[in-house]
Amino acid sequence: MPSFQPTNSFLSSDYDQTEPLKQYHSQVSLGKQSVFQLELKVVFKPPMVDSSIIREALEEVFRDENITAKIEQFDGETFDGDGCLFLAFWDGGSSIVLWDGRNHIDLNLFTHYEKSQVHNTFVATFLLSKLRDYEVKLHDEQPRGIGRVVNFEKDVGTFDLNKPEDRDPRWVQ
Repeated sequence: MPSFQPTNSFLSSDYDQTEPLKQYHSQVSLGKQSVFQLELKVVFKPPMVDSSIIREALEEVFRDENITAKIEQFDGETFDGDGCLFLAFWDGGSSIVLWDGRNHIDLNLFTHYEKSQVHNTFVATFLLSKLRDYEVKLHDEQPRGIGRVVNFEKDVGTFDLNKPEDRDPRWVQ
């Protein structure tokens, strides 16, 4: 519609921002979740991987980071499928590793630390230890917390709950 001409324009101050601002200030970030999808670099090459290699790669991450984690393994004996599932829990977070038995690995990582470097180091160590034929094809990051968290703490900042106006976002000013 090249001939369309807007008749009105609106600013954020034209809207009642009370409820969005309450939600914004109610956010309490508790950590970060990253989802990594890993694929074989060369798909026509048969993977030289089995569940023991995936477990060793996961254990290597915890050794390198000096983390004591409890790892649970579920494989074809537990459920119908070719791959395996690993659940790992430690004081600073948790991880879920799902391997399809062929070309694909999903790594779901949650930590109480929001620094991307922690998650990137985790997946890099995981790949470099035993899984050099795999590469990251997708990486998503989400904040986790309470109060309908949609922002990382670094984006919202910390503020005195008695004076939330000190940290109002730009859209309410």
